[in-house]
Amino acid sequence: MHFWTVPKASLLPAAILSLLVVFTYSTLQNYGPESTLRKFHTSLHNISVSQANDKKIPMSDWNLMRTTLIENIGTPESGGDEYAMNLIRRVWLQLRAGATYSLARMERHPNEVRIVVLYTLPKQPPTPMVWVVDKIDGTHEWKISARKTLSALSVP
Repeated sequence: MHFWTVPKASLLPAAILSLLVVFTYSTLQNYGPESTLRKFHTSLHNISVSQANDKKIPMSDWNLMRTTLIENIGTPESGGDEYAMNLIRRVWLQLRAGATYSLARMERHPNEVRIVVLYTLPKQPPTPMVWVVDKIDGTHEWKISARKTLSALSVP
């Protein structure tokens, strides 16, 4: 009895299709407003872990976080834009307390996306935060607007 009853030539289109899917997924996983938020949170988490272990802030994580924000965050020693530093501090406190985050809802516009992120601490109700991520003019790059995000927090 033969285990391969399918002609080998028909495996070629299946292999090509699977390679195309893997290529598309790997390319698009680092694109878009959701990816920008993931990069921000990942880099801030890594920075928080480094500080908890009394280590220097890794410049690779600081630079990754820098690429996610419109505002300038300066250097770990000097700091940068007031809005950006306030936003970083607010999320850092959540992460330091052990909060996890998840994306809850998105409102898409052509050059702006508002994303509700839920921060959840054990045995506490989630805390929502609206993030504003803008598409940079002339590029396909998405960046967090710290100024707009903090403004969205202050709206009653």
